[in-house]
Amino acid sequence: MLFGRLSMRCVPRPERLLPASPRRPDSRRRWVGLGSLFLLICFYGRFAMAEEHVRIQGLSDAEVWNTDPDFSRLTRDEGDTAPLGRLRLWAMGDFAKGLQGFALGEVEGGRGSEDGERDTELRQAYLRYSFSSPKRLVLQAGKLTLPYGNFSRRYFSSSNPLIGSPSNYPISYPLGIQISGAISRFDFMAAVLDGPLTRQYYDSEPESSPRPALMVGVTPMTGMRIGGYFTQGEYLEKIGQNWLLPGDRIGEFHEKVLGLDLQFSMGHFELNSEMTQARLEVPYAGDARGRMVYAEPKYTFSPRWYA
Repeated sequence: MLFGRLSMRCVPRPERLLPASPRRPDSRRRWVGLGSLFLLICFYGRFAMAEEHVRIQGLSDAEVWNTDPDFSRLTRDEGDTAPLGRLRLWAMGDFAKGLQGFALGEVEGGRGSEDGERDTELRQAYLRYSFSSPKRLVLQAGKLTLPYGNFSRRYFSSSNPLIGSPSNYPISYPLGIQISGAISRFDFMAAVLDGPLTRQYYDSEPESSPRPALMVGVTPMTGMRIGGYFTQGEYLEKIGQNWLLPGDRIGEFHEKVLGLDLQFSMGHFELNSEMTQARLEVPYAGDARGRMVYAEPKYTFSPRWYA
């Protein structure tokens, strides 16, 4: 099965202030490569998956960006109109009773990408074990999607999410182990993850350190769920060690995050919302606090037409 989406993201801009950048000589090869991979997956997905215990699916996106060259952190391709192509592939398999596996990879390329180059990444790869009834428990381990909040699992374009993502959700896939379950109207999750929720945008990777994450939720009525979560741990990236006084370590400075999320649906109406409250221990400057909120109402007029 292969889904597709074509979207255009444009930002009004003044008259060109920078000369048009020359087209990279290998851009045509990148697009030919992406197109070839797209056709290969279409062919392979239809004819090669005869084994019923394994399934491969994909999702393709094409975008066109036109941005303001005055804003360096937001501009793409120096403000020129630039295309972007993205292909996600995922595979699922049943290995034994209650034991499944999942892997997700992504290829993105084109002048409209953030760095203007092709990027290939393994996003998720984990094993899942579902306990037999009456236990309503699921155990997962590997490279997971962020297990708390209600946005990270909804960002595929076929799920009709926000255009872009909220500021508190750079999509991340930390290594971790997670157990989740439900009792009556209540659900819960406990996990140990390797990676922070809040990302600092330096040219470095976060320090590797296990951190706990807890989440609880309640479904008071059909179509409505209210959840809350908490996580705490290191958040500074490795480059931050260069800025500390001798004897201090970046692992001594933590972030604490509390969050609430709401999911509600009735008929053709759906609402997703979340609020995140964060407190970061800033070296030699005390605590920094921030609150981030998003709300997304959606009404579906027909299966392929929504607002």
